[in-house]
Amino acid sequence: MSLRGGQVGWLRTVSRAMSEHNARSSQSSREGEGPAPAGPADQPVAQAPKAGSDALAARLRAALASLPGSTQAFELRRRDRQRAGSVLAAGIAARTFLMLLPLAFIVAAAGGFVDQTYPNYSARTVRAAGLTANLVKIVAQSSGDARRGRWVLLVVGFVLLFYAALSLYRALYMTHLVAWEMTAAGSHAGSVVLACVLLVLLPIVGGLGSLARELTPRVVLLLVLPAGVALYSGFWLVMSLLLPHRADRWTGLVPGALAWGGGIIALQFIAVFVLPDRLGGLSLLYGTLATASSTIAVLFIVGRLTFGAVTLNATLWDRREKSLRASKLSQSS
Repeated sequence: MSLRGGQVGWLRTVSRAMSEHNARSSQSSREGEGPAPAGPADQPVAQAPKAGSDALAARLRAALASLPGSTQAFELRRRDRQRAGSVLAAGIAARTFLMLLPLAFIVAAAGGFVDQTYPNYSARTVRAAGLTANLVKIVAQSSGDARRGRWVLLVVGFVLLFYAALSLYRALYMTHLVAWEMTAAGSHAGSVVLACVLLVLLPIVGGLGSLARELTPRVVLLLVLPAGVALYSGFWLVMSLLLPHRADRWTGLVPGALAWGGGIIALQFIAVFVLPDRLGGLSLLYGTLATASSTIAVLFIVGRLTFGAVTLNATLWDRREKSLRASKLSQSS
């Protein structure tokens, strides 16, 4: 009986082990096919975090939509992404840099003529303006070289300046076409020449303005600031009128002009009062690299500001046109 009882117990143990092995095999096969559907008790637990995050996102969107100007800001962001604003801004920055190079040749040649009559006048002026020591060395060296080849610099500078200004005008022309959703059309030769002249005069006026702000007491700057904003805003308003747009009145281009003028004044204050203190203590090598990097960064910001000003005018004008069409439809019905 004991032997038979032991065999029965052994058979039961083997059968139990085989049953557990089969159960584990079937469970692993089900896990390989995919997770089992959650039961009714598990679904609320899984959906609770998702529902909470969706409610939080909805509250955030509602709070942002209630802010004044949020609709216009979202529309500007959408248009900027659809029209590749960063790419257009980079193109404007590159062509602006190419225009500044021949302009620097001409300024260096003019400095050579002035230094021939008044020795070291350009270097003393830059030093009196409180600019960086590296820039003082560069100006002194360039003026010395310009005295030996100032005529070559003038001829090369004027030829390259004409081509670079025309290239920058074309970049701005294409930017306006993209922002206003227009097709290319013929341009009047007088408008092109006037626009190129304004583009060349802008960095000259900006450089003289920065130099004047350095030599002017801080109290007077508070009075000059509105005049600077008005000057740059008026410049961009004229440029906007010369470039393609769908606005039937000049007042439709004022918001972008004001935004562009205020942004340029802010960049000038950073370039005059912040960058010289940061770059003045660097060595000649690292100071030159830092100056070049900061120049490229500032030009890219100018490009973004330019595209943003054009997009702002186009967005506000389209919203105005939509509201006018909606009011006409409501009146007709």
